[in-house]
Amino acid sequence: MTDDHDTTHGHTTTHGHDTDHGHNAAHGRRAADDRTMADRPGATDDRNTLDAWTDTVCRELGIAGPVDRAAILDLTKDVARGVARPAAPLTAYLVGLAVGAGGDPADVAERVGRLAGSWPTSRTAPEH
Repeated sequence: MTDDHDTTHGHTTTHGHDTDHGHNAAHGRRAADDRTMADRPGATDDRNTLDAWTDTVCRELGIAGPVDRAAILDLTKDVARGVARPAAPLTAYLVGLAVGAGGDPADVAERVGRLAGSWPTSRTAPEH
């Protein structure tokens, strides 16, 4: 499984959809995060490994549809930076549960991204 993503106006797009969702701008990190994977040292090896890993896991778990890897990585990056690093893999798991239970992947990612972007810096849970 591969995803089609390219850089357009400083945003990574996947299947024609902007995956930035404004998270980087909200955190003031746009310049550093706009580099494409190809701009980084060892990027080709990393991309090949990530492609192979994604394909292997999808086959093992019987996942047939396309995987928006860029959106998942962007979301977990925002959670790691805005909430806490250990929250990133936990969030990926929770997002997977929500999507597996019938949630729309784009909606789930947007909602969780919004939560991560508004998470208080004091690391206490927001009042509801």
